[in-house]
Amino acid sequence: MVCKYMKIVGLCLCLSLLISNFCGCGRQDEPIQLNSGVSDETIDAISRGNSKDSETKEESKSETKEKPEGINVAETRGSKQPIPQEIRQKMKGISMPEGATVTFDDLSYLTIPHYDYNGKIVKGHMVVSVEIADEVLDIFEELLEIKFPIEKMELVDYYTQYIDETFNNLDRASMSQNNTSAFYYRVVNGTNTISNHAYGRAIDINPKINPYYVPATGYVSPANAYQYASRNQDLPGIIRHGDPIYEIFISRGWEWGGDWSGEKDYQHFQKPPR
Repeated sequence: MVCKYMKIVGLCLCLSLLISNFCGCGRQDEPIQLNSGVSDETIDAISRGNSKDSETKEESKSETKEKPEGINVAETRGSKQPIPQEIRQKMKGISMPEGATVTFDDLSYLTIPHYDYNGKIVKGHMVVSVEIADEVLDIFEELLEIKFPIEKMELVDYYTQYIDETFNNLDRASMSQNNTSAFYYRVVNGTNTISNHAYGRAIDINPKINPYYVPATGYVSPANAYQYASRNQDLPGIIRHGDPIYEIFISRGWEWGGDWSGEKDYQHFQKPPR
């Protein structure tokens, strides 16, 4: 009788251990981190693979490939909304000058999760045409899935303090800080032609790492990006013909400035209205 009782107690203990182990295996998502800047030295260290950031990337290889860690599945695509009133006030007289033929109602304000240069998932912001807002969210969801790094992503309106003698307009000031951006009502630099950025139909990605370059003259913009003009480098966030980021945009009918003849705008993807 005692033996039978002991067997029953043993079975109950085993079942209790199995249930507690099964229920305790869940893990919570980590919060999205705030954005931060990275110096040229860190960029060089990442490309050599001998910095702490590189170690972080190596560790990330063991993570799930279905959806990035550290972010809720529902947030991987980002979100869109009409331009908020506080953002409209920030843009007025800067990226949205008086007399612009584009209105705030023509644009969408996007919140986009992306990997930064420290291997962290952060939230950036971008203004694009309402006509391509969903497509842009799809594109950046794919870029998140392949862990393409973007150092910064914010409206150009936040970079007025970087305008100086070297970076003498807002576009160049934003590029000098490697800021990824889209809408800015302006002409193409050095011309009277309205840029596709003015319609929210062009995106500049990691513009310091992917500068504007004229091979015939050696001219590079921004002026602090000469060392990044060559595509024969292994740099975080670099864009080259045939790279996954290139295919993601091109497959949706976008054009890449790096394919242009005569001049190369490696940072620039655009989808003009048809």
